[in-house]
Amino acid sequence: KSVGGQIHRSLLGGIAMGKIQCNVSPEGQGDELLAEVDVGGMTWTGNLKYGSTGGGCICGMNYYQGITQGLAMGGEGMYIAANGSLISSYALKYEMEAPGGEDDVDVSTETAPGGMPVEKPSSWFLAQVRPAQGMLDLHY
Repeated sequence: KSVGGQIHRSLLGGIAMGKIQCNVSPEGQGDELLAEVDVGGMTWTGNLKYGSTGGGCICGMNYYQGITQGLAMGGEGMYIAANGSLISSYALKYEMEAPGGEDDVDVSTETAPGGMPVEKPSSWFLAQVRPAQGMLDLHY
């Protein structure tokens, strides 16, 4: 049994989003309090977080940047004081047009239900490295 809640609030005229998450239990073992701030621009996003869980503090941050229309990269780091863990991960994503017989179809004038423009199908490749776990994930 536990009780949890979240509050999300736009900050600084919409430039940032503040979040607070809280979970409490009668035993106190699973209690947590986490505060986050998300900020972003046209081609990037970032996040800072601070909180307490498992009897220790948590500090973390991440940053994700669009380099070109199809290439983006970013990283994340977190320190968990309860067990002294320093966790990080890094990602690289490349998006391209999907191969297929759609080359001669003009989707620039088509619309989906609701009037949204139809986007060309795409494929993507994602590489993610997690040094602390010694892991490399590759997705296509």
